Amino acid sequence: MKHKDSLISNYKYVVNKPVKFVDHFTIQNDSSIWNGEYVKINNVMVPDRPQTIKLKEVFNNISDYSNKYCTSGLYLLFFKNLQVYYVGIAAFHVKSPESIENRLKKHIAKINGINVGNGINHTNSKGKGWRFYSLKVLNNSKRLNQNYNFEDLFLVTINVDKHYMYTNLKTGDDKKRLEFIEKKLSDPKHPIITKTLNYIGENNSEWHSFNHTSQGINHQHNFKFWN
Repeated sequence: MKHKDSLISNYKYVVNKPVKFVDHFTIQNDSSIWNGEYVKINNVMVPDRPQTIKLKEVFNNISDYSNKYCTSGLYLLFFKNLQVYYVGIAAFHVKSPESIENRLKKHIAKINGINVGNGINHTNSKGKGWRFYSLKVLNNSKRLNQNYNFEDLFLVTINVDKHYMYTNLKTGDDKKRLEFIEKKLSDPKHPIITKTLNYIGENNSEWHSFNHTSQGINHQHNFKFWN
């Protein structure tokens, strides 16, 4: 018989305070030359530059933030210079769980145009995805004659309280629940987005998301915000 707590149907999403990315992670600099071009290898798009960095080396932790919050749930990356944000998910109750930290390493590699091998597809959804914005970052770096320093990047993590307890879900439901919230948060008018933008000093209505969305499944849920 399952523990009664595992039969809880309501998801409580804990929205953690926005943090400056570089306050908790140091990004590895790729010193290889890149002209902004991509090549297709085995149906995967990668930057046309030598691979000098492995995925696990893209950034290093300099605090305990990742251990506390970059586990499972949702995450949002806010690029102030570009005025865009990305919403992603890291499901817990799936066959091969992937942590938020590992997902972030893939995205940092994409926005910085780092070739970490042909296992990471540098996508360009609807013509304005990671490749599009990576080229913007590259061109801005050339204009300023300096590498992108990520000083404008803010991270928000959203964890499901007692995520491990939801053992009664049907296969795939955990991911679909997160996808439902992901789609909601892709609307820049969502309260979590407006609250975050206000917190990081951004009130411009031009902000928008560029992540892919799925319908997901509606479910009982509530949000607990940072103080």
